[in-house]
Amino acid sequence: MPTKKEMNELNEALEVMKIELSNKPDSASFPFAPAYAEALTEAISMYGTEGLKTRLLYILSNLQYWRGTKARKCKEVFKNIIDKL
Repeated sequence: MPTKKEMNELNEALEVMKIELSNKPDSASFPFAPAYAEALTEAISMYGTEGLKTRLLYILSNLQYWRGTKARKCKEVFKNIIDKL
């Protein structure tokens, strides 16, 4: 399981992602990433680290065309946690 610091980084990255995608005029291009993020806590409680890893992989897959500095930082956080699981 990720450390408390890593979970804080993850939560911050998820919040940035939600805010950024909600402000984009083409946010329909990323329809599932926010929904996967909302269900992350449930996935962790039901499936543990495997649920976390799976949800983060789904989120990354849905964000493949999200570009920019904030996108890179968020994706980096997601990838770092996946690599540690």
